[in-house]
Amino acid sequence: MTNFDQHFHTALRPTDSKRNGLLPFDLVIIGEIPQHYYADPDFETLKEYGGKYGLITYHAGEPFYYGRKEHPGWTSGDGSHIYVESKRVCDDSICSSGFWLPAITVHKYLSTR
Repeated sequence: MTNFDQHFHTALRPTDSKRNGLLPFDLVIIGEIPQHYYADPDFETLKEYGGKYGLITYHAGEPFYYGRKEHPGWTSGDGSHIYVESKRVCDDSICSSGFWLPAITVHKYLSTR
C-alpha cells in the first residue's frame, strides 16, 4: 500500500448495489434516494437526484471528515456510506448537491470502451 492509499483511505472498498468495489473519483449512477433524506421539506429536491450521475469525492475537498482521522472524507469509517456530488437540470439552471449516501444505493458506472 502506498502513502497515498494510506493517507486517503483508498484501501477501503465499499461496494455498490452490484458488489463492485468503489473508490474516490468513481463515476456512479445514483439509485433511489432513501426517503428519510428528503423527508424535511428543505431537502425535498434531493429525491430528484435519483437516476442521475454522481462522482464519489471528498467532503469539502478534505481527506478527512472535519479533520477526524478515523473518518475518511469520501467514505464512512465502516464503508457503509459514500460522499457523492451530483448535478441536475432544474428549471432554467443547473443545480448541484453533495450528500452522504448508503453505498448500496449507487451503481458504479462501468464504461464499455
